[in-house]
Amino acid sequence: MRILLIGLFLYWLIIPLAGQTGAVLIEDFESGAVQLTSWDNEDLNPQSWSLDSSITFGQSAYSLKLFGNTWKQQQISPFPTQPTALRETLHPFRLAPDFAEHIDGYQITAPQKLPRFGSISSVDYSGPATDTDLRLGTELIWFGNFEDEGSTLWDVETFSSAALDGERCAWFSSDSGGSQTATISKKMKLNDNLKHHTLHGWIRTRNAETANIKIRYYSARNTSYPISSESITSDITGNTSWSWYYSQLNIPSNAQFYDIQLSFSGVSGQNSQAWFDNVGLIEWDAWKPRSDLALVPHPNYWYWMQLRTQEGIKSIRCELTETAFSLPQEQPSQRISTPTIPVSIYPNPFNPRATISFELSHVSPTSVKVYNIKGQLVTTLADDTYGPGKHTLFWDGDDQSGSQVASGIYLVRIQSKAAATTRKLILMK
Repeated sequence: MRILLIGLFLYWLIIPLAGQTGAVLIEDFESGAVQLTSWDNEDLNPQSWSLDSSITFGQSAYSLKLFGNTWKQQQISPFPTQPTALRETLHPFRLAPDFAEHIDGYQITAPQKLPRFGSISSVDYSGPATDTDLRLGTELIWFGNFEDEGSTLWDVETFSSAALDGERCAWFSSDSGGSQTATISKKMKLNDNLKHHTLHGWIRTRNAETANIKIRYYSARNTSYPISSESITSDITGNTSWSWYYSQLNIPSNAQFYDIQLSFSGVSGQNSQAWFDNVGLIEWDAWKPRSDLALVPHPNYWYWMQLRTQEGIKSIRCELTETAFSLPQEQPSQRISTPTIPVSIYPNPFNPRATISFELSHVSPTSVKVYNIKGQLVTTLADDTYGPGKHTLFWDGDDQSGSQVASGIYLVRIQSKAAATTRKLILMK
């Protein structure tokens, strides 16, 4: 019996933390404290678990060791109660990116930002090519949006509210020419310089002599001179609207640290400006055939995807599922929940048109409105009485005046008399 209890407990405690598939559970203790103790040999046996059998459940205590970035001993007392299952919500979506590059016999798409309704949990289809490979990437620069969120490593003097999305972005302005830069003030550690990395970011310019984003490589954190550097693109000049740039990097074998620099130079005698937003660095996992991603361990930190094929097709399509986890819903006697409206959006991300479908169970006055992430109304797609059944609307990325909105994240709110649903919608040009 003791062995069975140990096995059951180890299953529901390890599964969510190790990123494996299956039911995800959380701990629930009646009382007592949790104590974490660091061990000296932290790099031994990375990414594995073991149970210290010298501490038994009969003593209402046990030890669990996690090997990886840290090796911890966890002692918990008294014996834990039955775990509580987390509720899973599935979010299927599709993408149909264009091929952007031809490298070593492969057609390759640009990096695709995942919607992150949850964590990617499966790749359900890719085609029409039969030899499609995919790779997943994590974002290393979590502060690249330049928001005032309490912590940032950017040494930026001036910000602008004319951001791509969010409240602000990095901004340079000059009336007399000259160069300006802003840098990540602390050199960042390269986790693995043998993996593939992609530098990416959004840039907008007005009367600019040059504007660019550069990554610089260093052999040590305390050195002042970089080994080498790479720019995200050739220098941007003149007037440009918000545009997304990316570049796969060639990292030197002796590079251990890096920083990222925003650079701008103005035209003498003219008001010159440049804006930068959502600057980041993707670290890629290895390329894998689609069949290897039929089940992706989740929760996870994958924010990006890229596809490639050696077949001479003109376009490619991919269907994915993201899984979100949340606490179980409270009993109706404790809380009255607002009914929701079934909604589907395809494609998402989209360009140039999104198809929004919703379903009503009764005749009801219903509005469908699009908001930006600041909560400001962008446009009203519908405000009418609809009958029961499925209804479909389209949004072409324009506002109330008919002008095209910028790329970014938007919210679609469907409101009937008795129910409401809000969904995230991503416009990517």
